[in-house]
Amino acid sequence: MIPNWPAVDIDWQGDEQVVNQDLIALVNRQGPGIKALLSTSVAPAVARRCLEAGMAVYWWNPMMDAGEGPASLNARLQELNPVPCIATGGCTATAALVMAVQIFRPRRIGLLGFDFGYYPDVCMDHTQYYDALRVRFPRDYERYFARLVNPDLGEAYLTDVSHYCLRTALLELLDLMPCPVYNCTSGGILFGKGITTLPLKDFLGLA
Repeated sequence: MIPNWPAVDIDWQGDEQVVNQDLIALVNRQGPGIKALLSTSVAPAVARRCLEAGMAVYWWNPMMDAGEGPASLNARLQELNPVPCIATGGCTATAALVMAVQIFRPRRIGLLGFDFGYYPDVCMDHTQYYDALRVRFPRDYERYFARLVNPDLGEAYLTDVSHYCLRTALLELLDLMPCPVYNCTSGGILFGKGITTLPLKDFLGLA
């Protein structure tokens, strides 16, 4: 806990309906002061909720390909709507990172929760995409999983093809970052060129 920061204690085991209503009221109250950056691939219900709450919505297209030639998905997207296409790494976390860097222009970036894998005590059949991969590839689903050793931490982490692709996309985006990037997650498979592993406490102590 960072000293002097307010803490919010939510009883998730209590009355779920009461908690939901409180959160709905909070969004309605704060909505008019929020600017929402929404991908055109967002669920329609999410877009409606943002608009109903009075948020100012700014749209962008996810970058699907290089945008060249008649078969380009991005070219087709641009024909459907004129909003810009942005390379955001393929998931919400990396999209938030790209947007935040452009808006806040930070001197350094610290990442939390960017593990792209599972910790040593997690079994393969308890991972996010295990069921889907086993249905799609019943005979060789295990080949879509791998254990990678994080050399900065000296620990092996289980990952799957989806998380590995997201990791690869983020590492490519790091080449475009205008400032140093530190991984403060203390776990997972995000390591390599363009990123430094550092405990959160040490990152917060940087001048």
